[in-house]
Amino acid sequence: MLMWHRRLWLIDHGAAFYFHHAGGDYVARARDPFPRIADHVLLPFAGALAQVDIALARRLPPATLRDIVGLVPDAWLAGDPAFRSVDERRGAYGDYLCARVEAPRGFVQEAARARSQHL
Repeated sequence: MLMWHRRLWLIDHGAAFYFHHAGGDYVARARDPFPRIADHVLLPFAGALAQVDIALARRLPPATLRDIVGLVPDAWLAGDPAFRSVDERRGAYGDYLCARVEAPRGFVQEAARARSQHL
């Protein structure tokens, strides 16, 4: 989301965390390839996927990811019946993100595959 001239703009809804809408076992889906990346409008311009993937993954060690998840307000994490508490759901988010950034990253492989079909 972007605030611009006092108006809210949804600039890349495709970047949303789809997994958190499905509930359940986040970590089991951490290796999902995300085939919908094939529809991303910027995919044809993403020529350095492998290089950028490596550089950005190094910038997000597990401690950083968990610190970020720790900043999510409790109210945003409440109400999911799959978890007994907000802390349990927060832990699931952290586990998911840490697993998602571990190599090999299937979503990057899927993006490269989808991009090769656009060229």
